This record gives sequence, structure tokens and C-alpha cells, in this order.
Amino acid sequence: MADKFFSYYGDVFKDSYLTAKEKSLIANAVAHAVHVAAVVLMVKYYVCCN
Repeated sequence: MADKFFSYYGDVFKDSYLTAKEKSLIANAVAHAVHVAAVVLMVKYYVCCN
């Protein structure tokens, strides 16, 4: 299963319309946005329920 993932990962980050660096920056931005959203939800829950 790991072989399939790494094959997919390699294919995704090959240079095409976007470079690998640009794809990495987009992935980082999405991961950051998801993390921030999760923290905001946790804070809202804490404020609401405590």
C-alpha cells in the first residue's frame, strides 16, 4: 500500500502546469487553513460549553 501512495505522491508533484514548489506552497496553505479552522472550532466549543 505504501508503494501505491508514494507512486501517487511522486506523480502529483511532478512539474506540469504548476511546479513542485508551487504545489507544495498550495498544500502548505491548505494545511494551515484547515488547522486554523480546527483551532477556531475548538475555541468556540470551549467558550460555549464551559
